[in-house]
Amino acid sequence: AAEMSHTGCLGQLYRCRRDENPATAGGPAILVYYGPALVQRYAFDLLNLRLALVALAEVYRAGRRLWPLDAKMQGGNVTIEIGQLKSMNMDAILNPSKGVRDLWVLVQKNATEAIVELRRAGEINQLNEEAQRPPYQRYQVLAFDERFEKYSAKERIVNLGILSDWDLSQQREMRDANDRANDAERRLRRG
Repeated sequence: AAEMSHTGCLGQLYRCRRDENPATAGGPAILVYYGPALVQRYAFDLLNLRLALVALAEVYRAGRRLWPLDAKMQGGNVTIEIGQLKSMNMDAILNPSKGVRDLWVLVQKNATEAIVELRRAGEINQLNEEAQRPPYQRYQVLAFDERFEKYSAKERIVNLGILSDWDLSQQREMRDANDRANDAERRLRRG
C-alpha cells in the first residue's frame, strides 16, 4: 500500500502517508502497466486473486530495487510493463516451463521504463554482461517461487483473511437466493 501511495506529483502524498516520516517521501512513483488487468483477471477467483496480488507486490519490490526512493525524484515516475505476465495464468507464472529453468526477470530498458520478461536461465549471463557496459542495462530476478511458497495450491484457501470472509458472504447470498427461489416454487405448486 505504501508503494502505491507515491503519486508522481511533487509534494503530493496520499493521506495515509502524511503522518509518516518525511524520509519515506520521494520517488519516483512506479506505474505497473497492466497491473490492474492482472488483478481484475482473478476478481472472481479467490484462489488466484491473492497470488496475483503477491505477484504484483513482487514486481513493485523489484522495481523499487531498480529505482530506490530518492527525495529529488518525488515528482518523477517510471513505468513497468507486465504484459507477458498478465497474459499467463497463475499456474504458468508459478511453473513457467516444464523441465527447463526459466526465470521471470524485470529488465530496465531506459531511465524510466522496465519490462517483465520470461527468460531462460542461460540468458542471465547475457544480462550480466549488458549490466557491465553502456547503457548498463540493469535487471532484477523476480522471486515469485519464494513469495508463492506459503500459498501452495492446498493452502490457498487458508489465511485469505478478508477475501475468505467475502467468499463466505457470497456463498450465503447464493444459498439465500436459492432458498427464496425454492420457496417461490413451492408456493406456486400449492397455489
